Amino acid sequence: MFNSVLMVLHKSNYKDIWQNFETLRQIGATKVKANRGVDVTVKADSAYELNANELMEAYTQIYNYMMQHRDFEEDNMIMWFEKYLTQTSKGVEGKDYGQHCYTRYCGAGSALIEIEPDGSIQFCGRNSVKSTLTSPGHALKKDVLEINHASKQIQFHEGKLNSIVKNGCNLCHAQAICDGGCISFSNQKFGEPKIDPTTCAFTKMMHKFLAMHDLEIKDNMSQKEIPNESNNYFYL
Repeated sequence: MFNSVLMVLHKSNYKDIWQNFETLRQIGATKVKANRGVDVTVKADSAYELNANELMEAYTQIYNYMMQHRDFEEDNMIMWFEKYLTQTSKGVEGKDYGQHCYTRYCGAGSALIEIEPDGSIQFCGRNSVKSTLTSPGHALKKDVLEINHASKQIQFHEGKLNSIVKNGCNLCHAQAICDGGCISFSNQKFGEPKIDPTTCAFTKMMHKFLAMHDLEIKDNMSQKEIPNESNNYFYL
């Protein structure tokens, strides 16, 4: 019997979160991870992907549901709670959540790697479009995972690192909870692996939201010990 469900938030379902969560609770699910769906085919005005305001509306529903149903958790919201409380409120370094996706410094090419059936290497399986930027070459090359790999990996990550400097992320009030988005997705969406503007705008709104609900969040988190993210998901 599963107790965790992976959801993808998009324009067709984000207004029905309360009803969907009620249905999941009735069949025994107590934990959900509601990820934002990213449309890599267009830069803006997607018919599928939520914009920052829609994302905020969706996660506000999730927050309200969690506050009224303390037996039900959504992983991203719990992660933001913990990051907000440990890094913003206490001013200490954040914890390692055991994840390599959507982290401020992405694990693509180091903690993550994918080898295709033809032997070609991809830094991350999310690079659905192969290119010299997303691959250091073939698995049977003499220098596989060595100098060529390292130099290619640095080149792939430079886009996001340059975005951190350009956007002034070190001065942003939301940096404690921000991950900058997936650079593999942004590479396909914008033609370069940079910080996704939607992620940036949404995270600023979410941090402000958390600050406005500070006492309620502290009360919620003080009543339970939250485990690390489960790897056992039923895909919905």
